[in-house]
Amino acid sequence: MKSIDRSKSSSQVRARSDQVDFNLIFAFCFTVFLVTEIGQRLLPGYWMGGQQCANARKSIIAEALDSARTVVPYAFMG
Repeated sequence: MKSIDRSKSSSQVRARSDQVDFNLIFAFCFTVFLVTEIGQRLLPGYWMGGQQCANARKSIIAEALDSARTVVPYAFMG
């Protein structure tokens, strides 16, 4: 019977758990930011201010992804 290195196994389980946690938090944050971006695009102030820099605008999904990628790593600091 092979001996199992418990520390390596434990670190792999922890890494997998952290990855699952990251994916869940990312999916939640992306959803929240997507709804927020859609709401912002529907407001009349967005359209009046957005006319000056129409070529620099990103898609709704790109904006939500950027926001989620910025915020989620802070959940794992500390």
